[in-house]
Amino acid sequence: MPTAATPYYLIDERKLLRNLKIIRRVRERSGAKSVLALKCFATWSVFGLMREYLDGTTSSGVYEARLGREKFGKEVHAYSVGYSRDDVRAVRNCADKVIFNSLSQLRAFAREVRGLKVGVRVNPNFSRSHYDLADPARAHSRLGVRDGAALRAAAGLFSGIMFHFNCENDSFAEFAADLERLGGSMATCWSGWTGSAWAAAWPSPSAAIRWGRSAPPCGSSASASVSKSTWSPARRRSRAARSW
Repeated sequence: MPTAATPYYLIDERKLLRNLKIIRRVRERSGAKSVLALKCFATWSVFGLMREYLDGTTSSGVYEARLGREKFGKEVHAYSVGYSRDDVRAVRNCADKVIFNSLSQLRAFAREVRGLKVGVRVNPNFSRSHYDLADPARAHSRLGVRDGAALRAAAGLFSGIMFHFNCENDSFAEFAADLERLGGSMATCWSGWTGSAWAAAWPSPSAAIRWGRSAPPCGSSASASVSKSTWSPARRRSRAARSW
């Protein structure tokens, strides 16, 4: 291997491919989609390989959404803790799915994203995150909607909900227990609602888990359609078991 003249990142494609094959197996066994979280990994020199195993990308802002569309292709999911109107207008040109952090943002920009799949982030009031920046349960957090009644009242404006509470936690036992919490006492917040749900998190190293179906390393994440009937405890346990 020639010596590089500047600092560089060296990516072992054999290890990357091993992780991608795990993701493919999870997708095939669970039926979930898996998308690359660009804030975890955005090295587009290997996108050609990765797009063979993934359904698209998920982004945290306008430029990541553009990167996903222009360099990766396939589906583009866009989320932000706070959009400006210009941001929304830019994102809608490259995203297939737009997720809002609050109901005020959803109501303000719902017309701007007509024709796209629209979601809203829900704050479950608990978290497995090990640092404050990504902890929705910390004091004064504004990450996601907490008011279940307000969420139900706005249900006609969106078709999906997102949870993000497991950042940097790699314990499947803890995650499985939290799924029971989401499907137990908290299920009254969205009882009878049918749509899609994403439970996002990035355990080390850069894995993502969405709604009871796991995606292994490479900063990927999965999404699945759910309805009220999904919330049988036996179904939750069996689906979680199949994904690992």
